[in-house]
Amino acid sequence: MSDESRVRYAGLVASIVVLSALVCPVAAAAGLDLDAPFEQWLRYAKDEENAPDLPFTLTISSPKTTLLPNEPLVLDWRLSYTGSESIWIRKPEVMVHITEPGGTGYNLRETTHFMTSQPPPVQVEPGYVHASGMLLQTAARRGVPPVVVPFSRPGVYEVRCAFGPLVTDPDRATGSRRGKLVRSNVLTVTVNPAKGRDAEAGALYRTVLLGTYSPKEAAREEAAAAAERLATEFGDTVFGLYERLPRIAVAGRWGVHAAGYADTRDVEHTRAQAQQSRVEMFEAFVRDAEAADFPLLDSAMQQLAQAYLSAHMEAEAQEICETMRKRFPDSRHTEHVERLLRGEEDPPVP
Repeated sequence: MSDESRVRYAGLVASIVVLSALVCPVAAAAGLDLDAPFEQWLRYAKDEENAPDLPFTLTISSPKTTLLPNEPLVLDWRLSYTGSESIWIRKPEVMVHITEPGGTGYNLRETTHFMTSQPPPVQVEPGYVHASGMLLQTAARRGVPPVVVPFSRPGVYEVRCAFGPLVTDPDRATGSRRGKLVRSNVLTVTVNPAKGRDAEAGALYRTVLLGTYSPKEAAREEAAAAAERLATEFGDTVFGLYERLPRIAVAGRWGVHAAGYADTRDVEHTRAQAQQSRVEMFEAFVRDAEAADFPLLDSAMQQLAQAYLSAHMEAEAQEICETMRKRFPDSRHTEHVERLLRGEEDPPVP
């Protein structure tokens, strides 16, 4: 999964740097217990016991593991190669398994639409690290309605991940061989009951998640009204912040884009004003996110740094990078801002 992952506004914004809101279908298969961890991989690994044990390690973490009901989990992972020789593997994909309070477990898997070819191969050198993650907002699972909210009731959950390595030859279309499944550590997530405004905001957020893509018009209208209330009345809650982040990203980028086509003699001045407006929106969001200890604060700060660079405010971008280095030294969002400042990547053009 790319660092520039998609949110619910993916059709409108191609490069909002946040974690994806993942909808993970789990398909049924005859004679197969898909609730067993990572069964979707193991059913293809016909002889997993005798598969090569490749030198990979997978570590998962989250900036926040104590949640409120209906609050998504920010799931980060790092896949490291500790071997001494270069190898080629298929593009890394990480599987997720959630165990609910009471012991019921289910697998998640990223949606694949009309996949007609295998993922491209990646050359893995000694010291290779693949850092990525996802935002677990909604999921599809076997035996329940099409979309569910994973962390919807109080209790203790366990989240674990796995990587199934496919060693390949870049010069051949076939012939990949499966390595032994690489399992991560177990992440314990505690969901506590919500009270007051948090409880009301959580209920609105659930309405948004379940109704946004509903085939029923009434449910979509209810979700739209709930989203508006979240962004305004409850914008300071963690649920309101999740709703506001994609909104300001869309508004900021669209404002700059539209300024380039403005019917005015001074297009550059109009564009500069739009850039400044975008900066101010992200500055206000980062202040609110800091006050609420928002788990996507490092992602929001990354987007603020990108807004600074697009507005030619290099000193401010450098300052936000220094703050990120102190507060989020291991974040891939910090790494991305550092690459931007070194000129190794160009800031996104609105």
